Amino acid sequence: MNANYIELSDGSRLECCTMNVAKDMATAMPEASLLGMRIWAKSKRNRSCDCDKDAYARIFRENAYLFFDNAAKILSDSRLFLIPIDEDNSMDMGITNIAPRATLGAYVEWWLYQNDLSTDPEGRLIWQVCDSLDSGRRVCWFIDRDGQEYDTQLEDEDHQVWQSFADVCNRYSDAVGKYQAYDLEYAVILLKELMSDDDMAKHRYRMEIARNRSRVYSITSQENAARKQLLESRNEFKKYLFDTHRAAVGEYYAKCVNLQAAAVLAREYLHNQRAEMRLQLRENSITRKEYAAQETELRRRAQEAEDRCLQFKHDGLKQIFGIEDYRLMSFGLIERLLIGAKCSENE
Repeated sequence: MNANYIELSDGSRLECCTMNVAKDMATAMPEASLLGMRIWAKSKRNRSCDCDKDAYARIFRENAYLFFDNAAKILSDSRLFLIPIDEDNSMDMGITNIAPRATLGAYVEWWLYQNDLSTDPEGRLIWQVCDSLDSGRRVCWFIDRDGQEYDTQLEDEDHQVWQSFADVCNRYSDAVGKYQAYDLEYAVILLKELMSDDDMAKHRYRMEIARNRSRVYSITSQENAARKQLLESRNEFKKYLFDTHRAAVGEYYAKCVNLQAAAVLAREYLHNQRAEMRLQLRENSITRKEYAAQETELRRRAQEAEDRCLQFKHDGLKQIFGIEDYRLMSFGLIERLLIGAKCSENE
C-alpha cells in the first residue's frame, strides 16, 4: 500500500509527491503557461534572500481570497496543499512560544471548516493570530477582499481561535518538507491561470453558501447549548423551590390526593347511579324527565368535585410558591420530586 499520503480533515486521503522522485521540472510545475513560468522565474531572481520572508508574507495576504476561492484545487493537490506559509502565528504559552507550522492547505481547511473561528462577523478571513510584541496581548489580523487589513485584541477566553488553527496545522506538520510543494508565488500564477471569471464567480457563491451554512450550524449549536443551560437552571431552581417549601408541599400533595380520590369516587358514583336509573327507566319505575333531572344533578356533583381538585392544585401552588414562581411548579412535578426523581425536560 502506498503510504505517501496525508489524511485531510474531512477524512479523505491526499496523495503526496515524494522529494526523491527524479523527474524534470514539468513534474513539479505541469500546469502553468510558459509566460506564467517566465514571470515567476524573473520575479524569483529579483527577490533577495533577505526579503523572501516579508515578500512571501505579502504574497500570502494579498492572495488570501484567491486561495480561499480555489479551495477545491488546493485540497486536491498536495503540492499546493503543503506550501509552507511563514507567518508569525506564535503564542506565548507560559513556558515557551509555540508557533504552528502552517501550510496553505491548513489555512484553507481552517477557513473552510471552522468558519466561526477563522473569520470575523463580517466574513473577513483571519491570516494571523499571535502575541503582540508592542502590547503583550494576543492579536488577530483580518483581511477583506479589497486587501484592507484589520486587527483586534483577543480576550483570554478567545484562546480557542489560536488553538483551532494550531490543531489544523499540527495535522500536517510532519509532512512539511517531506513531500514536494510549489513555490507560493508560482501557485498564485498557476491558480489565476486555471480559474476563469465564470469559475471564480461560481466558486465565490459556493464558498459564501458554505460560510453561511457554517454560521447557521454554529448559531444552532449555540442556541441548543443555551437551551440546555436554560433547562438546567430552571430545573435547579424548581428543586430549590421544592426543598425550601418541603413541609408545605407535603401538606399540599396530601390534600390534592384526597381531592383527587373524592373526584374519582364522584365520577364512579355517577356511572353506577346512571346504570341503575337506566334499569329503572326500562322498568318504567321512573320517567325520562326524572331520569334526566337526576343524571344532571349527579353530573354537576362529579364536575364540582373535579373542579374543586383542579382549583386547589392551582391556588395551592400560588399560595406556597408565590405569584412569581408558582407557574414553574405542578402537581405532577411535585409527585416526581417526592419520590426522588429528577425534573424532566417537559415539566
